[in-house]
Amino acid sequence: MPNIQQQIVDKAREYVGTPFHHQGRLKGVGVDCVGLIICVSKELGLGLEKYDNTNYSRSPSSTALFDVIAKTNLVELPSLDIQLGDILVFFLNPRTRAPQHIAFFSDIGMIHTYEKAKKVSEHSFTKKWRKRLLTVFRLPQAMGGTEE
Repeated sequence: MPNIQQQIVDKAREYVGTPFHHQGRLKGVGVDCVGLIICVSKELGLGLEKYDNTNYSRSPSSTALFDVIAKTNLVELPSLDIQLGDILVFFLNPRTRAPQHIAFFSDIGMIHTYEKAKKVSEHSFTKKWRKRLLTVFRLPQAMGGTEE
C-alpha cells in the first residue's frame, strides 16, 4: 500500500479536470482550491473536512485562510522541506501578499484548482509559483517522512 503522501497525491489526481466552482465540493462537478483539499481529506479520512467552511468570498480576507488552518492539526514547515502531499499556501496579490490560494505538492509539481485555469490541474512548480509561496503545511499523518 502506498504511503500517505502518495495516497494524497493519487487521490488529488483523481480530481484533475474537475471544473473550478467557487465553494464547490464535488469531484467531477466542481471544486475550488480549498474544496480540493477538503475533498481529498474526506476521501482519505484525514480529518480536515471537519474544519470546512464555505462561507468565504472569492477574494478572502488577509487572515481567513490562516484562521481556519490555525484550528486544524496541520504542521507548518520550512518551505525548503516540501514533500509529496504537503499543502502549499500562496499569495496571489503581490501588494498584499495575503494567503489566498492552496495546493498539494506532487512529484510533478503541484495539483490545484485555479480559477484562471477553470479546472483542477497538475503542472510543474514553476518559478512564478515558487515566488508566490508563503508557507507549507503537512498533515500529522504524513510526518513520518517518505518511507514505505
